[in-house]
Amino acid sequence: MIIFVAVTLSAQGCADSVPSSRARWEMEQGGLVSSGQHGLLLRAQSVLARVESGCGTLPLHIAVLTNDAPVAHSFRDGSLYVSTGLMRQFTDEELAAALAHELGHLVIDGLVSPEPAALAGVALQTDDVELHADLLARNILHAHGLPPAALTTALEKVAAASRHESFYQPLVRRMKTLQTLDAQAR
Repeated sequence: MIIFVAVTLSAQGCADSVPSSRARWEMEQGGLVSSGQHGLLLRAQSVLARVESGCGTLPLHIAVLTNDAPVAHSFRDGSLYVSTGLMRQFTDEELAAALAHELGHLVIDGLVSPEPAALAGVALQTDDVELHADLLARNILHAHGLPPAALTTALEKVAAASRHESFYQPLVRRMKTLQTLDAQAR
């Protein structure tokens, strides 16, 4: 998910005392993990390092949200967020798949340029931005020696946790496409 954010700067060039829209959004998502949960951030940083190489000049930053829902978000400034719920439910390979999916959104928006191998074979013309990000994620995973099928298992876990029909049905369609690709890759 890409969200556009603007931070207001005061005349002195410092952020105003009014919370920025990003800080408000972070609080709405449950806030950032405390220093006592530093291990979660270290794990997220380590997994991001496995998939971010060759993604161009946009600096990527990761933060962990205190949120039980298995969610990940990306912002146009290169900020990536994963939730504690996602980290508890996902293996490192599935976490890498979620981050690769978010990188896919940044690729679609022209903000990062992955290695050419990560773009190979993504010729499917689709208006489905989520599926397009999935396809890019599979290639990013493959280019970094990670199993593309990890994205399918990650989405299966997200679907199992989803209680909203409007969210669940599009996930099922994406999973069917990915399962077909997984079967073809075997």
